Amino acid sequence: MKYGLLYKKTALLPFILFSGILLLWCRSAWAQTPSPVTFDNPLKAKDFPDLLAYVLAKIIPLALTVGVIAIIWAGFKMILAAAQGNSAGIQAARKMLGYVVLGIVIIAASATIAGALQQFLSGL
Repeated sequence: MKYGLLYKKTALLPFILFSGILLLWCRSAWAQTPSPVTFDNPLKAKDFPDLLAYVLAKIIPLALTVGVIAIIWAGFKMILAAAQGNSAGIQAARKMLGYVVLGIVIIAASATIAGALQQFLSGL
């Protein structure tokens, strides 16, 4: 048993030595070549209205896609409930469909309001 443990320790020794040498070499290489660190803005937005327009341009299509999927799901639930004769299930699916349509209207209205607000604020 001691032989196996000793073998494991000695097998790690070359790895530890190589890691230490590599770390020292990288440290000296980094010290010789200083370079400034710069980060580019991935959003390409210079101010808050540009950021808002960028975020809305990415989120609204995703939200509308989820809304269409939710409409299909509500219709599927309504068809299944009607096939089973479950009036409570039909009412729940109809309620879900109403909420989904309301959410899509709110999303579309927010896009319109944000666009109008951005045009108004850029004119000031």
